[in-house]
Formats: sequence, C-alpha cells, structure tokens
Amino acid sequence: MERKKAIIVGFVGVLTIFLFIWGMSFLKGKNIFKKGKNFYAVFEQVGGLDIGSPVTFKGYRVGQVKQVSFNDEIGTKLIITFSIDKDIKIPVGSIVEIYSSDLLGTKGLRVVPAVSDDFYTPGDTIVSKIQVSMLDELAMQIDPLKQKTEKLMVSLDSIIEVLNNILIDNENSITSSLTSISRIAKNFEMMSAALNKLVSDPEGKVQIIISDLQSITSMLKEKEPALNNAINNFSDISDSLAAANLVKTVAQTNYVLENLNSITTKINSGEGSLGQLLNNDTLYYNIEDLSKNLNLLIEDIQKNPNKYFKISVIDMSKTTNNQ
Repeated sequence: MERKKAIIVGFVGVLTIFLFIWGMSFLKGKNIFKKGKNFYAVFEQVGGLDIGSPVTFKGYRVGQVKQVSFNDEIGTKLIITFSIDKDIKIPVGSIVEIYSSDLLGTKGLRVVPAVSDDFYTPGDTIVSKIQVSMLDELAMQIDPLKQKTEKLMVSLDSIIEVLNNILIDNENSITSSLTSISRIAKNFEMMSAALNKLVSDPEGKVQIIISDLQSITSMLKEKEPALNNAINNFSDISDSLAAANLVKTVAQTNYVLENLNSITTKINSGEGSLGQLLNNDTLYYNIEDLSKNLNLLIEDIQKNPNKYFKISVIDMSKTTNNQ
C-alpha cells in the first residue's frame, strides 16, 4: 500500500516538474513537442536581442531565437541561432533583420523574404542587417538640431556676457535714462490728469467749444430748408448756364482767334504793306533817309530862305504915274 502511494507521489512529482518545464518553455515561446529548423545569422551587434526573442515571417511569428554567441574569442561578431517551424521555407536571397517590435524598443528577428524558387536548407547562414529603430532614427534627426542648439546656446552666452559688460560699464547712464523715463511717465500722468480736468470742467474751454459746435450744428439744422433752397438756386443757375448757347459763342471766339492768328502770321512773313513795314529793312532805311533829308532841307531853308524864295518890292507910286 505504501509502495503504491510512493509510486503515485513520484508520478505526480515528475508530472509536476514536466508541466513546470513545459509551462516555462511555453511562456518563452518554445514548443517542446514541435520540431523546427535551425538557421544562422551573423551581426556586429544585436541591439538587445536575446534568447527567446520572436522570429517573424511576413509579420507572423514562426519561431524564436535559440542562442546568441560570439564567433571567436575576440568577440568580433555575434552569431544568432534561430529556429522556425519546419513547414516554413525561406527563399534564397532573403534577409534576416533585427527590428524593434514596439515603441519601448523590444527587439525581434524577422525574415524579409525574397522572390526566388530556391530555398535555404536548415543550417544555412542567411544575410543579415539591423533596422534602424524609430528611437534611433529620431535620435539621428535630433542630433543635428542638438548641435545647432548647443552652438546657439554658446552664442547666446556670449551675447549675454557682452550685454552684461555693457550694463556694468554704462550703469550710471542707464540709471540716468531710467530716471528720465520715470520723470517723463510722471509728466504724462500729470498731463493726462490736466486734460481730464479740462475736459470734465463744465465751465472749461473744451466744454465751451463743444457747446459752440452743438449750437452751430443746431443752427445748421434749423437753416437746412434755406440751405437746400440756396443749393437748388445754384443748381438752377448752373442749368441756365448750361442751356445757354455757349457752344456757338466759343466757336465764334475760336474763329476770330484763328483770323487774328492768320493776320499775325502774314505780318510776320512780310505780306502786305504792314508786313513789309515791319519786316523789310530797306523800307525802314529809306524812310529814315527821307526823314534825314527832310530835316536837312528844313534847316537849309531856315538858314538860306532867299535861296528858295524870291521876293520883289513893287513901287506902287511909280506905277501910278506911268499910267
């Protein structure tokens, strides 16, 4: 009886250990009841890939990483041994890639299949590469910005230092300027108060001006009919002037001006007696010579009248006697 109980206890213990091992393997993604095919990939660094990391094919989990080891004592490269389901065939030319399976950076291994009719056999080493994670890519994009920010911070530090030196060297001037600004602000405040008082004073000039403007506005409003009448009268006068025969008058005026222009043109060109008189120098010189000769003749007559007039004295008595 005791022997039977011991056998049962031993069986239960073995079963418990088996179930524990199977459960741990299952949690790690291993299936001890299912055989797979082993392949190899070589990486310079694995970026956190570990034993038990999933292996996916076209996005579907088909296996897991079984071993990570160095290829030599120096540790130049790492050899990844991974197992996939025996039903999965990997085309020749496919790539094994380490990638980030989530935003936290959990690493996994995936097979990027190529198009080929030939397939790798178990134990082959497949070409490998590491995909740049989102965080690494973001870090690569941020790195130039970081460098520029650092340079900017250095420049800002220099500017702040220069400004600080300027403030120290011109402390008195800056204090004086601030005092002046404060004084100006007080003056503006006083002016504002004075203007406020001026506007609010019922007997002030501003109120008187406003009152006068209101009176003028009221008067204009009262005289609005008269103003409208005056405007209508002015409109009537304008209409009367527009209705007058101004066009004919303007045309006649233009005709007279054209005739005067024609006469002036003829005179300037030397046509006619007046044109000859104004434009012909010969006639002018002849008249001038005639005037000079006439003056000389008058002077000679005045000096020698006997030369031009013969006067005889008649003896009236002698004439009578002879008769």
